[in-house]
Amino acid sequence: MSRESLAHALSGPVSLAEDQWRERDVDRLHAIASAQLLRDQDARCQWARRSVALCSLGVDVFTYATLPEGDSGGIRAFKRAEEKLKDYLGWNEFRLSLRESTKIAVARHSLLEHKNSTCRVCNGKTDEDRIPSIPDVDRLKGWREGDGPVPMRACPSCGGTGKHKWTDEERFNSTGIRHKVMDRAFSVAHELLTASVIELDIRTRNLRG
Repeated sequence: MSRESLAHALSGPVSLAEDQWRERDVDRLHAIASAQLLRDQDARCQWARRSVALCSLGVDVFTYATLPEGDSGGIRAFKRAEEKLKDYLGWNEFRLSLRESTKIAVARHSLLEHKNSTCRVCNGKTDEDRIPSIPDVDRLKGWREGDGPVPMRACPSCGGTGKHKWTDEERFNSTGIRHKVMDRAFSVAHELLTASVIELDIRTRNLRG
């Protein structure tokens, strides 16, 4: 619809009586507005469904990650989270062409990675600047007890993040699957896990007021 037609429609009559069978500019304007309204409503519904889905996953992830290893409640939460994460990996927006068994394997190992994320070298221990670090061997040579804090340096294994960097080989040894999109699949899985925890935190804070 041209700018002139739009202006004409807005200034013209709005009656849509059945006896006026001929399509007018106002008819097309109402059709466009209705279509846009439906698209907006559908977008809001999709956002709401996604928000609820992520929050539901977040509840199970939090429960599984918090409870001790072997706890029956944690095991049930892990199974629920595994099923949900597997389904979410199939969302159209991600365009991941994976078999069902592959999605299950990615979901299962991603949950294990999420819970066991601490660096194997520094164990997440931080220095005075709260940076995950290890003792600085070079600076320790002349250091004596009583000289102050043990000299530290950023952990070279995790780069000072405190997080273990999972390799393709580790993931293959766990899943037994090699696939050209596995790296992206794990990236998407961790994005979903992070988003689920954030969504749960937002809703929890909202409930607390």
